[in-house]
Amino acid sequence: MTIKTRIVIFGNSSFKVTEDCLLPYGGAESQLEKLARELGKAGYRVTIIFPGEIKFVKEYPQYAVCSVPGNWSELKAIFSLLKDLRRIKPQIIISRAATPLIFIYGLLGLFLRSQYLYFSAHDWELSPRENRLTGWRWKLFRLGLRLCSAVFVQNETQKEGFSKLLAPRNPHIEVIENLPLLEAMDSPVKDGDYFTWVGTYRKHKRPEWVIEIAKQLPAKKFRIILHCWNDKDMEAQFRQKLQGMENIEFIPGVPRGMLPKIYRQSLAVLITSEGEGFPNVAIEAWTQGRAVISTPSNVLNRLSEAEGVILADGVDDFVRIIRVKSEDEFYGIGSQGLHYMTANYSAERILEKIQRRF
Repeated sequence: MTIKTRIVIFGNSSFKVTEDCLLPYGGAESQLEKLARELGKAGYRVTIIFPGEIKFVKEYPQYAVCSVPGNWSELKAIFSLLKDLRRIKPQIIISRAATPLIFIYGLLGLFLRSQYLYFSAHDWELSPRENRLTGWRWKLFRLGLRLCSAVFVQNETQKEGFSKLLAPRNPHIEVIENLPLLEAMDSPVKDGDYFTWVGTYRKHKRPEWVIEIAKQLPAKKFRIILHCWNDKDMEAQFRQKLQGMENIEFIPGVPRGMLPKIYRQSLAVLITSEGEGFPNVAIEAWTQGRAVISTPSNVLNRLSEAEGVILADGVDDFVRIIRVKSEDEFYGIGSQGLHYMTANYSAERILEKIQRRF
């Protein structure tokens, strides 16, 4: 296959890869890995660059992973990063995550005469958030956005926010939806009885809510799939909280290949976050025909049971919904979610929109 274009995708700078752990479990980074794989299948030469403890490059059939050690906000690491970029000679640079580093990425793109694209995977970028971007870091982020030739967002909420953020000089902003990370079933199978929470630990995601819900519903089965970032103390704390509870199972992370089975073993998937963009967990649940019960603090608040979503405003509301709805009702809502997902989320369509900017 003829290589069309060389592309570099910057991974999240807060995640340090090793040769044994190349990609984190989070949905946003998995979106980047999916993007790299799909672009690689289309014939592009794609390299994902992460910070790392040591220098290495690993080749895969559709893309490569390159580790560049150091703190990329420091001059020494920037020169090391530039050295690798000059070796790769990318025509296109893609990044994500609300970080002032995008200003550096933009400058590197200008120096290398590379096109710089922003691939949004969360709604965090829309406004300054406590403990995230404030002051000069927020200003650098905004300046970095102005160096982008295109900004790809997942929904109209993000488009509205970025349009305000980048005025008066708006690069092209295009809604592309989320890349589906799992293959969709042809039709859902009725073989699940767990109410499942899946995700990496972040305070705002509130997995502790599931424990409170499970305490009020001892006759129901719950499962927490919590990736603790290898934090053994955090894992021990959750196990301690669950002592004496027989209706809840705690699993400290699973390989992504096991996720379809985890979803199929569920009646519904719980999203308890106090604020985020469009949860990738929802799309993953829909691919397996599972209903989503979610707080209204994300883009899912625009959807209904007809699209596979039940909105719950607080722990007591989660408890009420789980108590009153039958298994058949949950399976019916999950089937609606599968139909909504297949009708609205297509990797091929998303890739076409991105390729038009190359």
